[in-house]
Amino acid sequence: AIAALDSAGLATRVLPNGSTMTQSLPIGLSSVADVSIDENDFVFVFSTQLSGTVCGFTLDAENGDLDEVNCLSGFGFAPFSGVSALGGNLIVSGGTQGLTHFTYNTESGMLSPTSTNNLKLAVVGLPDVVMVTPTTIAFSAD
Repeated sequence: AIAALDSAGLATRVLPNGSTMTQSLPIGLSSVADVSIDENDFVFVFSTQLSGTVCGFTLDAENGDLDEVNCLSGFGFAPFSGVSALGGNLIVSGGTQGLTHFTYNTESGMLSPTSTNNLKLAVVGLPDVVMVTPTTIAFSAD
């Protein structure tokens, strides 16, 4: 399990022995808005700092270590935004700023620059998102 601890970092809990450890946030980030873990144990963190930032990590399932892969910044969001990743696709819901789509390498977790930035849908806002399949996205909407 992974928990976002806002300014304290990311907490990882190793299920076999129940231990908990805290991972520092990448340099330049001091808070976390949302976290998503894909089927390959890649962890993606969304922060509302630096004009919106998404960082990818690998997760060692045995000891709970998180190793940073890369971070990308510079997309819009407005309150109540979320992140979800599955099968090489990562979506930031973006709140009232619309959705942003990134891809990532399913073997390394390396994020690629956005292919869709702040796409507006016919709703007021998109406060949350979940990837149902690698090509199907479910949003809550205002």
